[in-house]
Amino acid sequence: MSSFVYPSSKTPIDILLGCTGSIASVKLPCLSLHLHSLGYTHSIVLTKSASFFIDEEHEGSARVYDEERYLKWRELVDEGKVQVYRGDDEWNCLRGEGVRCGGKGSVSVCEGEKTKKNFTCPVLHITLRSTHRLLLLAPLSANSLSKYALGLCDDTLSSLVRAWEVTKKSAVICPAMNTDMWEHPVTGKRLIELKGFWSKGSECVIVQPAVKMLACGTEGRGAMAEIDDVVKVVNGLLPRGGGKRETRGERIKRMVVEAARKKFEERKEVSVIMGAERSDDV
Repeated sequence: MSSFVYPSSKTPIDILLGCTGSIASVKLPCLSLHLHSLGYTHSIVLTKSASFFIDEEHEGSARVYDEERYLKWRELVDEGKVQVYRGDDEWNCLRGEGVRCGGKGSVSVCEGEKTKKNFTCPVLHITLRSTHRLLLLAPLSANSLSKYALGLCDDTLSSLVRAWEVTKKSAVICPAMNTDMWEHPVTGKRLIELKGFWSKGSECVIVQPAVKMLACGTEGRGAMAEIDDVVKVVNGLLPRGGGKRETRGERIKRMVVEAARKKFEERKEVSVIMGAERSDDV
């Protein structure tokens, strides 16, 4: 059972980082460290599947992926600079077992008696929704994408997404899955549905997955976008250092320019390789 500090409504937190069960979850410590280095306060909510990559130690775990950054990230968590919530914390909080619920600035367990009609206890996903300014889902797996688009809510993160103030607070979504799953018609359909929940007072930005060698051993589109690219989008919606929020038009223009630059660099690299091969043939 996990132990956490219940969020205080007096101190708004910049980002709610939701992590789902894609193998790209191993990048979570690196993303969290990057956000922290830029001054973003943030909390993390893991699904049960994501916890498999973060909490356990095996060949596919976050610790094995990058042990140095993983240990630095654990220091942030252990020092209380980043709070981590898990799928069953919603129920643990209601039980008042093994959790620390801060009520009105104090640190205490849920108060009340189950025999009384007025029994009350803080509702974790509602408090998380209220205390965070931006929702960042990175990575977002194919399974969780479908759940959130359909409005299903059976754990802390899915309940939080369902309760998110879509008319007031923006979101950044970073899909990550196998190429075949990414190209399946249902993926595009669910992304459109999920993005469509946000309205004029807020925005939902989908950060396209990258083309890479995937965990399944094939190369294709489906890898979670590079951390730098994710953070650029976050910074556009939630600027650091008093910067001006990036408009939708400015962001689209920037992303088009960056995509063109990357494509040019890839072509240039291919030309260099082909040139070297021709030299070898001679």
